[in-house]
Parts: sequence; C-alpha cells; structure tokens
Amino acid sequence: MQVDIREKLQNHLLKDSFEESDVVYILSRIRKLIDLDEIDMGKGKYEKLKFFCNWALHVQIDNLTSVSDLLIEVKDGSKPTIAIFRLFYDELVKFLNDCNLRTSIFTSNKMEINFVKKLSEVYKDTPLIIKKDGKKWFTFTITESDIGIGSWGSTFRIESHLE
Repeated sequence: MQVDIREKLQNHLLKDSFEESDVVYILSRIRKLIDLDEIDMGKGKYEKLKFFCNWALHVQIDNLTSVSDLLIEVKDGSKPTIAIFRLFYDELVKFLNDCNLRTSIFTSNKMEINFVKKLSEVYKDTPLIIKKDGKKWFTFTITESDIGIGSWGSTFRIESHLE
C-alpha cells in the first residue's frame, strides 16, 4: 500500500503545472504517508506538515498546537504572513528529502508561483480558528489580494473574537 501511495504521489509531484485538485491530492497522499509512518515510527516527526495537509482537507481547523505560536506572532505583527508559507515549504522539502521524492515545484519561479497560487485557493476556503481557554480567540482567513509574480502567497484577514 505504501509503495502505491508513494508512486502516485511521485507522479503528481512531477507535473508540469498544478491545478487545485493536484495540490489537494498531493497533500492528501503526504498525509497518508505521514499517518503510515506514525504507525511504524511514532508520532511527531511531521506534525507541522500534517497541519498543512489537514488545512487542505478539512472545512475548519481548530487544533493548531503545532503552529499556534507562529500564527499568534503573525497576528501580533512580529512575523510577516510569509512566515506561514515558509514554514510549509521548509516542512515539505524536509519530507520530500526524507522520502526520496522528487518534485517540479521548485524547478522554477513560475512552477513555485503556480503551486502557491493553487495552494492559496485551497486554503482560502478554510478558516483557522485559534482558541484560548476553550473560546474562539481569533480567526485567520486567507485572501487572494496579493498573489502575484514574485509573491510567496496570500495575506490573512484576522478576525478577533475576545480581547
């Protein structure tokens, strides 16, 4: 089973361009491999990447412990929004290297931008709910306003609920 998942994932990772459905498929296969790896090796190695996969696969995410500190820093303005995408990229590269998977995503600026645009389209449909003391504290919602050539991705609208 794991070999079949890896082969299908490898084929998608080497595409010449990506559609939104390709990004969702890639993240769903990565998530499956992470889950299978956790069964064999134990939890924790790819918790942050698992969060990014979950974000693409669910309509609402409120369990953000692996990235909550970063999201709070973005909300407070001490880190730029791009830090979220950088974390995703760092985790993705680590995973692909560990699994000996190749990808066309990083072969050119054009390919990277294509992937980020499609990733942003997936993520804009899923708000990130940050809770504090069991109550909704703030919500990140991705917007498309500044996706463009040379851009790493989107911005977030932050909606505060307590404070």
